[in-house]
Amino acid sequence: MRRAQFGAQFFGAQFVGAQFFGRAIRRRAQFVVPTRASLLRYRVWDAFGRPLYSSAQIEYSVTSVAWAPNGRYFAAGSFNMLRLCDKTGWSYAREARSCGSLFDLAWTADSTQVAAASASGAVLFGQLVEREVCCGPLEVRQEEPASLRVLNVLDDSCEDLTFRDRVTEMSISRTHLVVLTATQCVIYSTTNWNTPHIIELRGTVSLIVQSRDHFAMVDTVNGLQVLNFDGRVLSQPRFQGMRADFLSPLTLGYASDAVALIDPADAKSVRLFDPITAKQTATITHAIEVEAVALSQTKGLRRLALIDKNRDLYLTPTAGASELYKLHVMVDTIRWNDDNGSLCAVADGHLVVWHYPEVVYMDRELLPATTSKQDASAVGKTAELVEFGGTRATVRRSDGAVVTYATSPYPAMLEGFCSKGEWEPALRLCRYVKQDTMWACLAAMAVAGKELHTAEVAYAAISQVDKLLYMCHIKEMPTVEAREAELLLFRRRQAEAVQLLINGGWVYRAIKMCIRLFQWEKAYEIARKHATHVDTVLYYRQKHLAQIGKPESIDTLIELANQLGAIDEEAVRAKIEAEKTREKERGGAGRQ
Repeated sequence: MRRAQFGAQFFGAQFVGAQFFGRAIRRRAQFVVPTRASLLRYRVWDAFGRPLYSSAQIEYSVTSVAWAPNGRYFAAGSFNMLRLCDKTGWSYAREARSCGSLFDLAWTADSTQVAAASASGAVLFGQLVEREVCCGPLEVRQEEPASLRVLNVLDDSCEDLTFRDRVTEMSISRTHLVVLTATQCVIYSTTNWNTPHIIELRGTVSLIVQSRDHFAMVDTVNGLQVLNFDGRVLSQPRFQGMRADFLSPLTLGYASDAVALIDPADAKSVRLFDPITAKQTATITHAIEVEAVALSQTKGLRRLALIDKNRDLYLTPTAGASELYKLHVMVDTIRWNDDNGSLCAVADGHLVVWHYPEVVYMDRELLPATTSKQDASAVGKTAELVEFGGTRATVRRSDGAVVTYATSPYPAMLEGFCSKGEWEPALRLCRYVKQDTMWACLAAMAVAGKELHTAEVAYAAISQVDKLLYMCHIKEMPTVEAREAELLLFRRRQAEAVQLLINGGWVYRAIKMCIRLFQWEKAYEIARKHATHVDTVLYYRQKHLAQIGKPESIDTLIELANQLGAIDEEAVRAKIEAEKTREKERGGAGRQ
């Protein structure tokens, strides 16, 4: 049996069924047995009963089907025919043997061999070969059960790797190749194929996921393990109710400093772990069940993207309070870029790329301007993103064909400049490209980097006059704390902005921020807690009510007005001027 490519994402909720004399075969979910007229086809449904694939009519009845234990593919048997199919239904290979009808199929635990019992009394054995994984210029192909060939397409160099047992699983990144055999885990550096690290295995491994610094492995004995590339076990993340057989590339998100797992007992919860210490760091709870998770791969702030049961895509930080932001609807598959912070998805017949997803936490109104779309209606509803690195996104279509889409290289170059604080080259790049997408990305990156001058230029280039004026207003703030607080407020993080001002000793500035937002009760609470500027709050409140022509409606402020009586405007103005003078003196000293 032959398989064209290897490494497709596992989708445990899918299953395949066929009928033979009223007999149904299923995987992990119940389904309606097809009618007798459909004996000449095999069909695939998802866990909600929605049809995903229906094969073309076969010459003879389908007599058996069986899922591989890893859930990535299944075998279908008929008269003189054994077919290997992907989880989405299309065929990898078709073998014809003069053996009669195949009435039963069974896979080995490592999903590399299948046995078929025929009506003639013969037993057929199949071995998966010609599996292939790719990353960048490297292609790794399994030529024989116990050997691999590594090809570098840049210089046509080739390396042949031989193992003592058959290869059961493999994973490649830009720096390492991890190969699993029936008894060993062999770890190669992509710069040296002669001296690998070898560790012995006790269980059957079903999943390998790599990051820049280490990799995760799931087996039947130890469950989930995090290992470094020397083969040493770093940690074993665990939680009550965790099941290793439910872990897959969809239910497990992996990065250098975080591991995200969908809780099988409560699919609405995503648990986050530190891969080094195995300590649970947070739990993100969604309103409905989560089907897939993915973690960003670049250094810096870690973001988690998740797809829920309604096929909606959300973005949330992994540190601090979880704030889910809805990015898109009708999303089929997602993948973070291996080299930068962009996110790619196949959604509603389009290939969508968010060049700077962090914009939702800087200036979410710029999100449409930092997003690009390409028509991808030809890839089908069950397409999946196989690879997204640099400027290339590789998609496997619903019929198994692999399609490559190109994305713009400029946003990644811009992100590289901004991450290093090189704002002048970033401005020159945007002036050269002359695209609103680039200016919008630069504006968000400048806000993230607290670079007000660059943000001012970027907002001017895309005609965002209101935000341009606000950037000018922030630049005029006398103190560092005031400028940072205004930026936090611009990013809709008011609580942090107020706390920053209070911690810096600028209570009046914090009170005034709440007053500007018409949060009178919060302003009064801050003034009362710090025993200062209580009369200032009442003074601004009375001026506001006089302007709109309405009476006081807040009970606490009515009681305060009765206690203080008439407000001495001169005294209040004097205190305000004293605060402004103190800010100017502190700001002038700080700049000197």
